[in-house]
Amino acid sequence: RNAPIVSLNRFERKKNIEVLLHAYAILQRQRSKSNDNDNDNTDNKEHDIAASSFASLPPLIIAGGYDPRNTENVEYLLELKHLAQTLQIITQIYFRPSISDAERAKLLQSALCCVYTPHREHFGIVPLEAMFAGSAVVAGNSGGPKETVLHNETGVLVDMDPSDQKVASENLAAALQGLLEE
Repeated sequence: RNAPIVSLNRFERKKNIEVLLHAYAILQRQRSKSNDNDNDNTDNKEHDIAASSFASLPPLIIAGGYDPRNTENVEYLLELKHLAQTLQIITQIYFRPSISDAERAKLLQSALCCVYTPHREHFGIVPLEAMFAGSAVVAGNSGGPKETVLHNETGVLVDMDPSDQKVASENLAAALQGLLEE
């Protein structure tokens, strides 16, 4: 399925978007290893692995509020792009700052899932908007999503405490893998 994995947030560090980039990189590595086992007799193995890995992983769209006059917005977007480059996933990620309401609605309606990464966010309207649009929700098991997302009914709640980025990313990757297998 070509439906994208979508993240909608303001471009602020407290939104914890980097956990999604790390999780996506984990999924990419898992697919590369799986494809490596399937393609042992290939002449151009590296190219085939990359092509089949990316072909099977949906694109990731990071969208949301962005003000070019806000220093944190500018810095964080650059940090996320740099991280995506470092993790070697930049070719599968689309950064969409300052999308319109119409684009937002279209993204949510077309998404494989909407991933909501903030930790201990007081409420967070994005999971509700995603559910309304018919998109699966994967959200942190803290703050507002604990009250608005029913685990394994209206979405999936995942432990994504940013104090342990590795565990948070692995947990999120496992949840996303579950959705990809459905």
